[in-house]
Amino acid sequence: MTRSKAIDTSRSRSALFGAELLITDGTATSLRELAGGGALAVCFMRTFRCPPCRGHARRLAAASGALHEAGARCAVVVPGPPEHAEQLSGSLDAQLPVYADPSLACFLAAGLRRLGPGIQQSGTFAYDSQGRELLAHRVTAPMRRPDLDQMVDRVCDCRSRALA
Repeated sequence: MTRSKAIDTSRSRSALFGAELLITDGTATSLRELAGGGALAVCFMRTFRCPPCRGHARRLAAASGALHEAGARCAVVVPGPPEHAEQLSGSLDAQLPVYADPSLACFLAAGLRRLGPGIQQSGTFAYDSQGRELLAHRVTAPMRRPDLDQMVDRVCDCRSRALA
């Protein structure tokens, strides 16, 4: 008989939401601060130059209105220094805040692993106000797109339950 190992989700949420991210000017923040006590939708990019990931960020920006109406904030996180976040922010048409994760602590806490030198696994996630994962789309092939309609639905459902 195989036993599944219990995962301490409160510890992983704490690590994820407490991991230091850097704003483009080098100021430290965290997902906890970004969420501001509400839901959060995040696009974790492979690299700041990844074309499919840029497409995901633009799609998240397009869905951000509906996510904001449901009480969620949206953000993009890139592996590497704040300069990468600044370059991406300047080159995206999307108006989403972009943050850097130089230590990869946030990526690792989200269950995204290193794929090789300079290449990080990507993913798009939604978290509720308690930091619980509502939707996770972890990919090794960034051409696979997350279902953002499903993300909006889950955030809306979560908000409806919280208000009931």
